[in-house]
Parts: sequence; structure tokens; C-alpha cells
Amino acid sequence: MRALQKAGVTKLGFIGNEADPNQALLHSETYFASGPTAQIAMLQDAANVAHWIIVATAHASDGNNYLVFATRPRETIGGVDKLLGRVYAKEFGDIAFGRAPKKLSERTDEDQ
Repeated sequence: MRALQKAGVTKLGFIGNEADPNQALLHSETYFASGPTAQIAMLQDAANVAHWIIVATAHASDGNNYLVFATRPRETIGGVDKLLGRVYAKEFGDIAFGRAPKKLSERTDEDQ
């Protein structure tokens, strides 16, 4: 890296370091989202169309809705990226979103 910096290289990329979009996930991933009713409903519809699993939904007295959803069995990396890309592009609004916590009994070695 120092030699590259001394040579004035300002941009560097790696070729072949991308994940294979057709590779299946080893474990199902669970996500959590909260936001206004209409936005969470749109996300839930998109998850249903993608055949993801709706784990739980809830409605709070403050008007927020909550959605817990998980990848379908043997979902591919490309399938995950397709739906999550829409979330990160704010297609469903500026919702709170992230990976859902796991129960201690569901943790794997890679979670440690």
C-alpha cells in the first residue's frame, strides 16, 4: 500500500472479490423494519412477492408499524441484494431497518 501511495495511485479496486449472486445463503437472515403504516405495508408486499417469510407484524399506538421478515430457505445472495437494494434506495420511505437480533439458542459460530 505504501508503494502505491508513493506512486500516486489514488484509486484501487479488486477484481473477482464480488460475491456470486447465485450462491445460496448458508443460514436464513432475519430483518426488522419500522415506520408508517403505508411504508411498512409496501415493504411487506414486496417481501411477499419475493417469497420471503413474514415472521411477525405489529402496530403501535404511536402509529408506527413493525415488520420482522426472513429470507426464504436457500435464498441466493442476488435475491437478498435485490430486495435490500430497494430498501436502501428508500423505495419504501425512510424507515428504520436492520438485521433482527437472534435468540441465544439460534446463534451460530459466525455470530460470535
